[in-house]
Amino acid sequence: MVSLGKYYIDNTDEDGKLIARGIKLYKKAEKLGNIDSSYNLGWVYEYLLFDGQKAANYYKKATRAGRYDAYWNIASLYYDGQLLPKNKKLALHYYQEGAKHGDESSYSSLGIMYYNGERTPKNKELAFECFKKAAKKGNEVAYVNLARFYLKGEVVKRNPNRAYELYLKVADTMKEACFNLALMSIDGIGCEKDIDKAISYYEKTSMMGDTEAMLALGNLYDEGKEVAKDKLKALHYYQMAADKDDSHGSYNAGRLLLEQDINNVQEALYYLEIASEKGIGMASLTISNLYYYGVGIQKDID
Repeated sequence: MVSLGKYYIDNTDEDGKLIARGIKLYKKAEKLGNIDSSYNLGWVYEYLLFDGQKAANYYKKATRAGRYDAYWNIASLYYDGQLLPKNKKLALHYYQEGAKHGDESSYSSLGIMYYNGERTPKNKELAFECFKKAAKKGNEVAYVNLARFYLKGEVVKRNPNRAYELYLKVADTMKEACFNLALMSIDGIGCEKDIDKAISYYEKTSMMGDTEAMLALGNLYDEGKEVAKDKLKALHYYQMAADKDDSHGSYNAGRLLLEQDINNVQEALYYLEIASEKGIGMASLTISNLYYYGVGIQKDID
């Protein structure tokens, strides 16, 4: 029954009939005592039907049935404030409840609230302990936050090697970890300086869709300080960032296109205009100069 309900939900249609069938089956399974059904119903109402109150109600049922990870879902609804009114006091309460029952995600999110002092006095020591407990259960966000403690020397003695090890554990899935491994490899922090390894991490992070890594690669090849200068490679990475709607990527792509061939202004203008619309002042200035001096296009002072 639960499996069939999941099938309907996973193969939802535009008119929502399959969702309705899935909900009906989950409700039947819930009445028969299936402990996962309430959680599944909460998930459907949160992520497919966008009804925060119903989602929270079903998640609460799930916690009473022993699905303690649902405390994190309830807390996050109040923390994010998208489907329910934002209420960080309630978020803190439910994260604490989840942590009491050993939920790793609740520990991790609770650590963030303690670290930032959100609806609770700032307590980095307690945050560190929360992240440690979450990391022991395999929580990837906790690994990244723990690494930051060791990198900065907060609460614990500064240990870049330990930070590097922690980032490495989650580099395949966490963009922040992979990006920081690149930075550390460039400067030789917590590891031997290795530009090739840094580039590899930047590329990996770029494949995860991270525009900051794309820009970093573009800058490396654009400036030619750590690697041989290669404007074509730089352009490639700037264009990748631009395609992800990054304003700095758009500006740099336009700038490099002008550097390469001043007669090929139209493609450069395409990127520069996007950057200008996003508030990059140098892009607006460059466009103005092109029209003022008539460089590669018809002169237009007005």
